[in-house]
Amino acid sequence: QRGASAIEFAIALPVVLLLALGALQWALVFHARQAIEHAAIEATRSGSVGQASTEAIVTGLARGLLPYWASLPEIRSAGSDRRAAVAAAGHRVQRARASGWVVLRRLSPTRESFADWGEPAIDDFGRPLPGSLVIPNDSLMYAEQRGPSGGAGGTHLGLPTGRASGQTLLDANLLRIEVVYGVPMTVPLIGRIAARVGRLAGGCLSAERGGCAIFEAPDASGRRIPRWPVATVATMRMQSPALLL
Repeated sequence: QRGASAIEFAIALPVVLLLALGALQWALVFHARQAIEHAAIEATRSGSVGQASTEAIVTGLARGLLPYWASLPEIRSAGSDRRAAVAAAGHRVQRARASGWVVLRRLSPTRESFADWGEPAIDDFGRPLPGSLVIPNDSLMYAEQRGPSGGAGGTHLGLPTGRASGQTLLDANLLRIEVVYGVPMTVPLIGRIAARVGRLAGGCLSAERGGCAIFEAPDASGRRIPRWPVATVATMRMQSPALLL
């Protein structure tokens, strides 16, 4: 009986160990997901007041990721200087986007939105900015009185929709951001196995969302590490006219 118990323990131990490591790894992934959802909301909020510019969205994303990245050396070195911490986080976001483990996409407004609802942009002195378009953000309560510049393609809830985008002016004033973040799978053994299985079983993401590379995107030292892509989308009403340069 003592021998049988030892054999059963030897058989069960690897299974129990893998289950425990797996539970730990997925707890870390879900924790990261909460942080990334918060960061996506911050990115959308910043973009909504910054004319939906990439710079404003990236700054908001960096600000939103500060709590999640608080233990990183470059963030800790900023101390209580929040502006320096946001700047350090911004540089990290830019490096992450270049490495491919952070993908940032503006889903709306699109170029079709500007084709339907765009108006010539003007500077603070009322002079037109050549080659720039904005989607008007003022007096949206009277949106039914405005028609798309490219012609109406129909109506939605009593409001005209554009032919190219199929959006009303209210829809075109919604900023919609998608963030795909490659969470490092840091738990020994199970992390690499899970990333490999996820890549093989689930297939890779589309190229514009990081593709296969996001599953093994390099860290700051250039070393490729296993990652699990977490995608989240945030939507917010524009508080400034979206600008297309």
